[in-house]
Amino acid sequence: MTPDEALALAERVVRLCAGDADVRVREASEDLLRIANNQAIAHVSAAPVTIELGLRLDGRYGQASTQSAAPDDLAALVERAKAQAKLLPPEPDLLPSVGPQDL
Repeated sequence: MTPDEALALAERVVRLCAGDADVRVREASEDLLRIANNQAIAHVSAAPVTIELGLRLDGRYGQASTQSAAPDDLAALVERAKAQAKLLPPEPDLLPSVGPQDL
């Protein structure tokens, strides 16, 4: 995933949020090498993208993450973060986000 693609994905999530949000888009390389009888028999490589959301809503903070960028899954991500925030009592010391940052 390019930095521009990651930024576009983060902006899509922010547009779905009703509150103050922190969005992180991470891509990590995962490799698996299977060995049998002292020989490599299979190599699997993946680079899953993880989208993490921290949402400030009415003095509360909820977090959620997903590995899917499908529109329905992003909407569900926001709803999970909102639901978690609503379960928690207001946090008087909760700081606002730092706002948009230049890359």
